[in-house]
Amino acid sequence: MFGNAEENNFPFSLEISLTGYFRGSENIEREKFIELTKYNGTAILFPYLRSAVSDITKAANINPLILPVINVINFIKEQEKKDKENSGFQGE
Repeated sequence: MFGNAEENNFPFSLEISLTGYFRGSENIEREKFIELTKYNGTAILFPYLRSAVSDITKAANINPLILPVINVINFIKEQEKKDKENSGFQGE
């Protein structure tokens, strides 16, 4: 959750993995389904992530950490852009 928690003297570090399983109509193209679940699936699961982080930090007897609401599409696109820049990819 917080990078370099030890060096920055944060009270904890937290790593969470959340998995969702989605099914679509047999009529939907595979690429379209992947794109839908990439954005919509993330938007559907994000409130569960926010709740888990809040519950875990509350159970640790500290003020609960409440993640802000985000624009999922912008977040994913910005992350993909950063990933491309960090990988040295020169395409597009």
